[in-house]
Amino acid sequence: NDECDVGPTDDWTRFGLPVPDSEVGYNDLFVFAMNFGDVSPTLESTNPVGAPVFAWSRVDETAWALDLVGGCAGLKGVHLTGDLPDGVSCAVGAGKLVSDQDAPVFMRNIDRNGLDTGLAVLGFGLGLEGSGELIRVTTSQPLENLEITIVAHDINGVELVADLQQPTGVDLPTVHALEQNFPNPF
Repeated sequence: NDECDVGPTDDWTRFGLPVPDSEVGYNDLFVFAMNFGDVSPTLESTNPVGAPVFAWSRVDETAWALDLVGGCAGLKGVHLTGDLPDGVSCAVGAGKLVSDQDAPVFMRNIDRNGLDTGLAVLGFGLGLEGSGELIRVTTSQPLENLEITIVAHDINGVELVADLQQPTGVDLPTVHALEQNFPNPF
């Protein structure tokens, strides 16, 4: 739908002039998300936003998770891309952090591009609250490694320098047990 090609804007703010790029994708979602629910001009917030910290980890042989570590006040959108090997496809789902948001969150993968997921909180001045799993990617075949690129934006459309923590190589527990609490306060 060419009518949705409204981004990016010339200055990456919600008040910038649209610079259509002949593709409906993350940039268009982000312009829409910054203006969702408020179309009247207001002054932009100038509060600096810290760098978001993400962790990319393998959940099992075909599933990967992108976590937001420690939260990041003012984080509004995330664009996750990755190159999939020939013959491998992926399914992308929202993590628990997305479902825990009070504001509406839009997330979609552009399947024809492989792994090309845009996620944004809809509403003027609203960002992601909290920390936890943002995105779960499940591949059609087991992969030893899945290299990704992350682009993040704050509530004003400013691109943030994202810190990506690499997996530590620690195995996930495979058995859970409920033991006696220690020390026992009773």
